[in-house]
Amino acid sequence: MGMRDPLTLIGIGLVIAGAVLILGSLMLRHLPELREVHPLLFVSVRVGDLTIGTSPLLILVLLALYLLLMWPRA
Repeated sequence: MGMRDPLTLIGIGLVIAGAVLILGSLMLRHLPELREVHPLLFVSVRVGDLTIGTSPLLILVLLALYLLLMWPRA
């Protein structure tokens, strides 16, 4: 179990993707032009003072990657 384990790499990728989405959400407060990004790339939702950002395309790509890596084990 080292850094070459696929689940470790997926975990690192998810942490990096989460950090990028958090930073993107923080940038929404300062860059109004970011709100005009295509909805497949970035979607933000405001709940009171909390802004949540996510990327539907990134979720689909990571889900497909996860299913491809888990397919032989199932």
